Amino acid sequence: MKKTVVYFSILFLAVAAAGFLQMLNSAAVSIRFRNMAALLRGADDLERSVDHISLIATYEIHRKIYEERLTLDEADSLEHSLALQTAEADRGTWAKGQAQVSILERSALALMNFNRMILGKPPVELGAVSSGNVRELDLAYYQERNFMFGKAAASYARALGLREVSGALRAGVLLRQGYCYALSGKTENAERNYRKVISEYPQANSSVTASILLKYLRGFSETERRILSGKKDSLWKSRKLVELFAYGAALDIIDSMESSVPESHRASLKYYRARCYSGMGKPQKAAEEYLSVITSSPMSPYAKYANRKLFMIASSAGNSRELLETSVRLNETLKDPVLGSMIEKQKEAGLPEPEKTGDEGQSVKTPENMEKAVSDVIQLRRSEVVRYVTVFTRDGNTFKGRIVKKDHDTISIETSIGLINIKRELVQKIKDE
Repeated sequence: MKKTVVYFSILFLAVAAAGFLQMLNSAAVSIRFRNMAALLRGADDLERSVDHISLIATYEIHRKIYEERLTLDEADSLEHSLALQTAEADRGTWAKGQAQVSILERSALALMNFNRMILGKPPVELGAVSSGNVRELDLAYYQERNFMFGKAAASYARALGLREVSGALRAGVLLRQGYCYALSGKTENAERNYRKVISEYPQANSSVTASILLKYLRGFSETERRILSGKKDSLWKSRKLVELFAYGAALDIIDSMESSVPESHRASLKYYRARCYSGMGKPQKAAEEYLSVITSSPMSPYAKYANRKLFMIASSAGNSRELLETSVRLNETLKDPVLGSMIEKQKEAGLPEPEKTGDEGQSVKTPENMEKAVSDVIQLRRSEVVRYVTVFTRDGNTFKGRIVKKDHDTISIETSIGLINIKRELVQKIKDE
């Protein structure tokens, strides 16, 4: 009898051990599959986030503006559509939580990682990427989309030091870092990155993109030199330099001519100064300048251009809902159909408000000293009777626009080129439109 009990006990323990080992093996296989799926998903998300088409599209849009093959209306609409297409990747699609793991799988995972440690191999992880990778890449991309190109290049450099960033992903990060170098004025660093991608990762998609961006970069740099050495007027130079991403050089010209520019060109000067601030990673200063354009010249076309940029800044910067609402309210009176379309597209996309990212996250707000001016513009535009006219002068000129002021000596009208003051003695005829 005792032998029978011992026999069945040994048999039971053997079956139990075999069953446990089978379950452990199944758990190990399950972990392997989940690990592979997580890695593939992570690679897909990261490669999708390191999107290359948007880089080429940005250069192409600016090139066509420079060549006057795109109007500002068309360019703003295209830039907003491009931002919408990449917004999901911009806002944290990299961050994947750890998979739920059962007790048995934890045991199998611990045993696997113990064996891998003895063999000198890295542990198996069920997350798509390590938290360090997510933080650096997410931060770098946030900075890039908010025009903080110098800071973004530094964040990409830290990401390149992580062991997970290898192969095609590393090529993509080098490409984006080169793009940030280019837009922050470090042309030599940008060329170095592009050439490195082309020579070291010839089979990666990034290599083709790097070749294209390198041609754009050299073309833009050569054109910038021609503009600076040319004999065109300073206002034209500053505008063209902004279109070529040469924000520092453009801002120097704008600041030097501020005191001498005629009143009719002040709105455009402020608008391009705001573009420089935005391109140099100073969204708050850009927002203040855009608001200054709107409040000082509400009937100028540059007021509409400025409000579009204001809307795009508020849409990408974290915790800027107030500024976003201000832009939308302004458009109720500015009646800009291009911005109206942007607002509708953004609603349809259902995108959440961007969040701050680490210490580099920033909000852009309406300055307190400008809130009253914004409200005054809205109230003025709502209450006033708009009168559009064509003014014919005795010296053969014709001006079309909205009458903003009349006194004994002059008639002031807001035209497509800015505010024009016409002496009454020169007015031959005024025709209502």
